[in-house]
Amino acid sequence: MAESKKGISRRTPLILLQHSATMIDTWLTTVLARGPEFSFSEQDCIAFITSTEPFKCFLSSASSGALLINGNTGSHTGITSISFLSAMITQFVRKTDAAVSASYFCSIVTTDNNDEDLLEGGPTAMLRSLVAQVASRQAKFVEGIERMNIDNPDINELLTPLDKLLRNLPSKSVVFLIIDSISSFDIAEWSGDTGVIMSGLLDLVNSSHCILKVHITSPTVAVQVLQMMDEDEVLHVPKDIVNRRGMGFGAAQFERSAWLPNTENREDNDAKESESQSESEEEKA
Repeated sequence: MAESKKGISRRTPLILLQHSATMIDTWLTTVLARGPEFSFSEQDCIAFITSTEPFKCFLSSASSGALLINGNTGSHTGITSISFLSAMITQFVRKTDAAVSASYFCSIVTTDNNDEDLLEGGPTAMLRSLVAQVASRQAKFVEGIERMNIDNPDINELLTPLDKLLRNLPSKSVVFLIIDSISSFDIAEWSGDTGVIMSGLLDLVNSSHCILKVHITSPTVAVQVLQMMDEDEVLHVPKDIVNRRGMGFGAAQFERSAWLPNTENREDNDAKESESQSESEEEKA
């Protein structure tokens, strides 16, 4: 018997979306734990990506945007250096009050599941997880989902509430949707759903009320997603990183200012200017 809307608890929407915060934390811990195991060349790959203008502009811009980090970083069946980078961004955003993050590590899901359960971890499960993560961040998100019919949702039934949840946010709010190793979904059973979802997410970037950042990675060339992206939305990782110095992570720059949109930076600068002006007025007095 279906549960009546009046009897829906605050946790029910996340249960219907099959949300597991513990599982997501486990994914994040698993990926971050691989960091010390990466070779210098893998670490240099991360340093290269974080030093590029497309990557820095994507993170720091005060407008919505999408970025595909594409190819030549390993196999799509395991944890690669760009998976580590995705986990770093997720972890950083989680530690700030300036933005909301929702992440999904496709390669972990497809690797962990056995063949019988493989289809349970596909594109629809990814979208369901992203919606649930956004919904879990604030009470008003959950309240918005409670008013929607999300029992056994299909793709369109998930894209619509995600759009509504994002519109509930103030216009200067920043939301990161981080999809790692999308090429793990490049199989016949999933290609149609993957295309619909990615097209829907990119549409949200263009119409979102808040500042929406869709960060996508693909350790191998993501042909389907690549065709949907504009040229300036794709960062192609070369096969051989030029200027390898064996410095690994030591060559990467992870300053706080490089990982936040300019809206945050402007607020910090305004606060500093206000403090400076107050000190100057006190000195004159």
